[in-house]
Amino acid sequence: FPPNSVTHITNGRFYIVRLGDGGFMAVYHRCTHLGCTVPWDSSAQKFICPCHNSQFGQEGAVENPPAPRPLVSHRVTARGIEALAG
Repeated sequence: FPPNSVTHITNGRFYIVRLGDGGFMAVYHRCTHLGCTVPWDSSAQKFICPCHNSQFGQEGAVENPPAPRPLVSHRVTARGIEALAG
């Protein structure tokens, strides 16, 4: 996971975001507006909901409504081979 990358974990229904500072976040892939699956748009560098164009930054913050809340996300820490979200 290179810094500033977003990787979709398909069977986990979330993205792993590698932050520029080296940290990790897990971001759930459902829009907080109506629950549509939100893909990562690598050219725009944001999550863009195909249903109503809600847009979210790399860490899940709302950048363009109608989504009322950020995407659900958790800081992730890695210890050896296990990852803990919290």
